[in-house]
Amino acid sequence: MRRTWVALVLAFFTFSGFLMAFGGDDGKREEYQKQTEVRLRTLRQNLDELMARSTPLKDEAKVRFEEDLRVFREKEKTAAGKLQRLKAATSRTWNRGKAGVEAAMQDLNRQYEKLEAHLKPAKIP
Repeated sequence: MRRTWVALVLAFFTFSGFLMAFGGDDGKREEYQKQTEVRLRTLRQNLDELMARSTPLKDEAKVRFEEDLRVFREKEKTAAGKLQRLKAATSRTWNRGKAGVEAAMQDLNRQYEKLEAHLKPAKIP
């Protein structure tokens, strides 16, 4: 009887370890991916609003805004690409891929804030 329980316990831990190693956290992964897709979509929508507000910019300010917009688009493609690769990641590479996506999203957020700063009124000392 004791051997049966030991065998069952070992089988349980082996199986649960197998699930953890080979996709047992699929729900958490999918949730993270969906949240990140929402974050990307929200940034894109906010960018559309920024672009509408950027029409009054003139000369050098317009050129700087457009250059930062180009950089934003590049960073957006990088973040979206990393997210796509994360969807295909194995359990061994998923955490590293997630860290890469997070870094790309932080970089994208910083670039968005830089774009937003172009539209804030200049402070007069």
